[in-house]
Amino acid sequence: MRLEYKYIIPVHLLDEVRRDILPWVTPDAFASRCDEHQYTVRSIYLDTPRFDVYREKVEGFKVRKKIRVRSYDLLHDNSIAFLEIKRKNEQRGTKHRAMLRFADLPELMQTGGVEQFILAGQDLAVSRESARRFMFHVVSASMRPAALVTYEREAYESRMNPSLRITFDKHLRYRPSPAWSNLFDEQGLRHLAPRMFILEIKFNHGFAPWLQSVIVKHNLVRTSVSKYGACIAACYELKSMLPKRLIDRSPMKAHTRMEVIA
Repeated sequence: MRLEYKYIIPVHLLDEVRRDILPWVTPDAFASRCDEHQYTVRSIYLDTPRFDVYREKVEGFKVRKKIRVRSYDLLHDNSIAFLEIKRKNEQRGTKHRAMLRFADLPELMQTGGVEQFILAGQDLAVSRESARRFMFHVVSASMRPAALVTYEREAYESRMNPSLRITFDKHLRYRPSPAWSNLFDEQGLRHLAPRMFILEIKFNHGFAPWLQSVIVKHNLVRTSVSKYGACIAACYELKSMLPKRLIDRSPMKAHTRMEVIA
């Protein structure tokens, strides 16, 4: 399981933080092919009618999961989507995913036709098993699309440690109760915390001294933040479930801070 650290940072510091890490990292294989080394991440998160996935996060469950459908960039005839199960145990996470054509997504969700629609990744048998797990969670918990969450991502990996991955997630936007066909939509999305970006650091073991120096230099404070959780709170006004404020909307800090307190 990989460790995941997250930081919420004012967007005016983005250029400085990027400049400080660039000697040590390179854009990942996907980002290196994109303009400005960034791409758009598009996810439809699923939840139960009682928002159990959301509750597990904000109530501080140490072991929890997210169920989502994810794709990237713009829609085209051969767009691919991924069924993903992301599990977390405190700060450590694992992910299972299966690939299919986006055009087949509605029928898969209606019929559960894993053998018919799941495409071969590195291992077709593993992909199909991941898809079966995904469908089990969806069907057994009566899950349905709860929120479309979209943002731009700059993705980097360490030049010396391939397991170290750093991402800048920005321009976070969302909409409630999407249809599967809405995955690539931009119209009607609402922006959340536009003056902030989220720095994510993922690694297997050890924390590079140069990276610790960047964190200290900019006084970055690690926090427990969920893009899905923040967007659900904004979508459905469920902040009363939180032991503390999920989104700080005080007059002096409106749109400048976003946090989930576990």
